[in-house]
Amino acid sequence: MRAHKAFGRGSGISVTLGIVLFLGGCLGASNGGGADQKDPDKEYEGSPVDEDLSYNRVDLPQASHGGTAVVLSGKHYHMLGLPYAGDATEFASVVPVYDPATGQWSSLEPAGTPPVARGLGGAAVFRGKIYVYGGYSWNYQILGDFRELDLTQGPQGTWRSLSPTNLPTARYNTSLVVVADRMFLIGGAGGSFGTQIFEYVPSVSDDGTFVAISGAGGNPDFTSKPNLAVIDGILYALKYGGQLYRYDPSNGSQGTWTLLSPGGVALPSNTYGAVTGVVNGKIYIFSGQGRGRTLHAYDPNGGDQGAWSDLSDSVPAKVEPRYNSYVGVSAGKIYFFSGFSGSWELKDFTIFDPVAMEWTVSIADSFHLQATANTSEQSAVAAKGRCAEDGVVSLTMSGTGGSPVVVEVPCTDSYWSTDSLNVSSYDNGTVTVSASFRDALGHVSTSAPSKTLQKNAFNVVCDVDISEGHNISNPYSFGLTGSCSTPGFSQAVITLEDASGNQVGLETGIPLSENTWSSSEFFNDVSSLEDTSELGILMTIRYYDEWGNQSVQELRLNKGAGG
Repeated sequence: MRAHKAFGRGSGISVTLGIVLFLGGCLGASNGGGADQKDPDKEYEGSPVDEDLSYNRVDLPQASHGGTAVVLSGKHYHMLGLPYAGDATEFASVVPVYDPATGQWSSLEPAGTPPVARGLGGAAVFRGKIYVYGGYSWNYQILGDFRELDLTQGPQGTWRSLSPTNLPTARYNTSLVVVADRMFLIGGAGGSFGTQIFEYVPSVSDDGTFVAISGAGGNPDFTSKPNLAVIDGILYALKYGGQLYRYDPSNGSQGTWTLLSPGGVALPSNTYGAVTGVVNGKIYIFSGQGRGRTLHAYDPNGGDQGAWSDLSDSVPAKVEPRYNSYVGVSAGKIYFFSGFSGSWELKDFTIFDPVAMEWTVSIADSFHLQATANTSEQSAVAAKGRCAEDGVVSLTMSGTGGSPVVVEVPCTDSYWSTDSLNVSSYDNGTVTVSASFRDALGHVSTSAPSKTLQKNAFNVVCDVDISEGHNISNPYSFGLTGSCSTPGFSQAVITLEDASGNQVGLETGIPLSENTWSSSEFFNDVSSLEDTSELGILMTIRYYDEWGNQSVQELRLNKGAGG
């Protein structure tokens, strides 16, 4: 099964090929503190002098995104998520575990059938067990299964599938959170789920039940996954646009929601997927989709409704902006792993101590390679990445019809980049890229498995079973099919937009099987689009490959009487 890739929000038709390669130095063991873990037999000549650019070098789990870290008995368990490379089924069978007491990573392979790999589901520890629910799979299927992981059953725990009464409809962008010994399911996307909140009530005689909650003040709309934090039995939920809500489950029969107006600095919006943690009664929000290297703290005791402060100046340059990371909090520190930068996947592990304002970043002893775009019009391929010490990155590109291209790029101050890989001599088709890293003493680390890319793949227009001028007035629901002659595409995403900017469409992609796709009753309701006697409806079909590259097709349609 192919691994899922995180897609950015760009919508340009013409894009360029990029390769992102994450580099690590020699293997060491992290102690969870601030000192570098270096091979005692090596002299690290040329290593960065600036402490803000120093890294630990450690073994890390496979890079992934959209999962959740839960903390049980002081250990961090990384649940769910979608890998950036490799087999998604194999990825789901292993649970990475980090122990802050030893600074060591390990893994569990619980008995039973594990949940499929998924992004943007919910996970939480409740009464000594780990629960997971929802999300979307590697092939963009929206999920609604409810699972329990009991670590007391068997040597490495046991998975169990639950069938509670009133199990909520499948959804993604959803969350599980425990407040005052009660577990709640919050919001979600994939339907009209944003204002839905449920409490899970376990039972000793069956699989329990989900009870719908309608809090006083009205449930907020959490269609976009909020940042959640719990302080003294109160839930704080930060929406994507920066609105902060407080939920007191003990106030009233079903609790009470309050929209807060905190004092202090204004919190920037776009907090989706931000690193969120509570230390000493304060909520810390780092980065998020589109927020860059920003850090804010919320103090609920800072005035009548609390106050935000801006701590962004304290974040060193070595800490990459990101969203959809695994985040766990224990012993007064916030731990976060992997995630997506907005341009490439991250494979690093960061420990933030907000009391001492200290940051420790560890990079794995491996390379990570990702194509971010491709077009036949671009002959020079750009590549960039990170390294744990000064050295040289050697990139090799090969393909049919031309000789291998080797480019050596210096890596200084933790970063390297090049735009000198030229693919013009190769025939259209597959192009292979591999890499290695050489430190100042000549020691060489090889790359992860080479990545096979497609040259000239993304100027191809795929076929769809409607034509320019098609009338979508009657019926309001209709199906679509399409095909692509060029191999490599994994999904199609379709939207309709009228002249006023109103849109309808599917939020997740339709998977392609053997270069064809099909969606029955795709647009369930187009009544929100304006009627027009001219071709005023724009249909946009974006075809993506496994790395997030896209080819865009546009059709002009009509919506009016006569169907």
